[in-house]
Amino acid sequence: MRQDRGWRRILITVGASSLQGIRRGIDVVRALSLGATAVAVGRPVLFGSVMGGAQGAQSVIEHLRDELRAAMLLGGAANVTGLSRDYLKV
Repeated sequence: MRQDRGWRRILITVGASSLQGIRRGIDVVRALSLGATAVAVGRPVLFGSVMGGAQGAQSVIEHLRDELRAAMLLGGAANVTGLSRDYLKV
């Protein structure tokens, strides 16, 4: 990955075109473990806002946050900065 080669100033994002999009907290963990510095979650938030307005969008974000926390706890990660490719190995 580019970060491994010293390219620390490049923003690495993961969106709908890669990894089939971000749908769950474990998807966020996978993306960050692969070196992403940002994760786009536009489609789920859009669906939440269509179904419930601002409250629906907020609910989707909170649910995704809770799933991310659970996935990190189950994987033994203390925080997102500590995620690495080692968390992807089973």
